[in-house]
Amino acid sequence: MTIYELLQADHQTIRELLAHLSETSSDQTMLRRTLFARVRHELLRHAQTELDVFYAALLEQGADKELVFDAIEDHAAVTFMIGEVETLSVHEKGWFEALMDLSRAVQRHVRVEEDVIFQKARKYLPDVELLQSMLEH
Repeated sequence: MTIYELLQADHQTIRELLAHLSETSSDQTMLRRTLFARVRHELLRHAQTELDVFYAALLEQGADKELVFDAIEDHAAVTFMIGEVETLSVHEKGWFEALMDLSRAVQRHVRVEEDVIFQKARKYLPDVELLQSMLEH
């Protein structure tokens, strides 16, 4: 499995969790809390790995700094949005709206990452080295 396949598998897991969460109703409080905790964990773990390993390696190899910094900013925005969702009660309409904002931000970032960043990154990073680094992380 290449690093890109590994990251895409993470993306798919997160997409599925967000989709499942978006289908819940306000009376499914425990399910919403449980699913959101999983979404939060997966997003933060994935983002930290990308920051520490993937984006760091891209910058080290001379990749397009603006593209990488934009992606890093996306991660910071997603982390902020997670915090916003956490401050609301799952019963509030605002909770679901904040969740949908988070979901849209994640989907946009994933599209850019998979369609643009991964394509450019392949020029700079050999899969084997990066995969080994990620597995050790």
